[in-house]
Amino acid sequence: MSQTNPKFQSMTNQQLRAYFRETRDENAFQEILARGLDEQDKAVVRAFKAWKDTNESTQS
Repeated sequence: MSQTNPKFQSMTNQQLRAYFRETRDENAFQEILARGLDEQDKAVVRAFKAWKDTNESTQS
């Protein structure tokens, strides 16, 4: 089991989502998932998956 990044521990869910939107940090994404999903988080997950799919398809 991975440990939570201390940087993320002090963030609220809203701050963590904002950080993820700005940086696309996969560790932040994993922390969002670990905390559990609310409706805003589900939107973040969809956006991340779409971004990741687009990013992977442009690298192929």
